[in-house]
Amino acid sequence: AQSEAPIAAQIRFEAARGPADVAPVGAAKCAMLLRLAEGIEAGKVPGLSGPAAAYPAHLDLGHRGYSWRITVRADQELRIVDSLAAPSAEAAALRRSLVACLVAPATHHAASSAVFARHPAAGGTARLAWRWTAAHMLSGALREEALEPSVARVSGHPLPAHPPAPPLPA
Repeated sequence: AQSEAPIAAQIRFEAARGPADVAPVGAAKCAMLLRLAEGIEAGKVPGLSGPAAAYPAHLDLGHRGYSWRITVRADQELRIVDSLAAPSAEAAALRRSLVACLVAPATHHAASSAVFARHPAAGGTARLAWRWTAAHMLSGALREEALEPSVARVSGHPLPAHPPAPPLPA
């Protein structure tokens, strides 16, 4: 049986004055994940319970039958890497990884939320598109991040048809 990918969640770690090196920021993120895992397992986090396993890059959590993967986003890391005059290959790879794993999903979520707020039927249309792909056994081949821009395009630029709209009350 194929297991579902864990639900992604992101905690944003922001400090007014942070270290000027990536290693201490990574250590702070790791410590935050460890403390969160300890608090969840000890029952000190209201509303969360279940097994939690902390790794250097993320925290895996089981809660009410769902699997969650929590990552910590520290913008200091990206600022430090961007400030390098001549980044090494390792620094360039770190930047690509940070953008792909932390910045891009958050940007996509913000854009999707804006479309769903502006066009009330876009959320239902997106859910219908997700159900359609699942019913046609395409959910393994298409990700939500690929379907939502299509829904946004139809909602924002519907020509030659009318945009999707909720049914009018009778």
